Amino acid sequence: MVEHIKVLIVNMNVFPAAMNQNSMARQQISVSFESKNLMPSDDKAIKNFDVMILSDLEHDINLIEALYKFRCHTDIPLIIVSRNDNLLHRLNAFRAGADDFLRADFDIDELVARLRAVFYRYNFRVETDSVSSQQNITSGSTYSLPEGNLKKRKVLFSGYCIDTSTMKLSRLSGGVEHLTNKEIMTLLFLIYNSHRLIRKNELQEHLYNSCSNPRCVDVIVSRIRRKLGDDATYPNIIRTIRGEGYSFVSDFEIEEC
Repeated sequence: MVEHIKVLIVNMNVFPAAMNQNSMARQQISVSFESKNLMPSDDKAIKNFDVMILSDLEHDINLIEALYKFRCHTDIPLIIVSRNDNLLHRLNAFRAGADDFLRADFDIDELVARLRAVFYRYNFRVETDSVSSQQNITSGSTYSLPEGNLKKRKVLFSGYCIDTSTMKLSRLSGGVEHLTNKEIMTLLFLIYNSHRLIRKNELQEHLYNSCSNPRCVDVIVSRIRRKLGDDATYPNIIRTIRGEGYSFVSDFEIEEC
């Protein structure tokens, strides 16, 4: 079962007909609408949601100023929907703290995909940050996750399952693949950032604190591919973007344990 996401939508009463309570609920997404008068400091109105969408479609507001104010009070994943999609406006939105940006004429399927992407990225970051603060990942070694730091989930993809409570990878057809914890963490990071380019320096920064050689990323990804039976030339799971990094290209689902 795909994990349910609660979304707070601010200042957007104009939206695609497909974006109604029932259609979104069928995709395991519940939506609530607030007016432009929602205060950034109103924790009670925000804390029960997983993702916020901030828009200028209903009322003409200064999105960049609103973004700065919200970011002073909350780190909730935040997607901007705006009529103004020129490059400078988009750049300013990201600088002010936006996690993603959509044009006003967005497609509902794209919105759902982006909601899930920012949700999983945020939850993965929170979980791995708590792990890293207690124990660094060192080059060439595995480590034990302190109990309770990672939410108990099963990540399903391409005939495999990762159990985050045990950090084990198994085949749905039966049997266990022996990946090191560093390989598992790399795979999870790519999954939770699926269908976008992950540069090698991102992987180094987030996962390999002691490794300054970018080749170590290539070696680890190569080992993961070999254990998953993924062909680097015709990949079904991890695609190489030559000279740049990697992208997780398989579909996946998240189940709560």
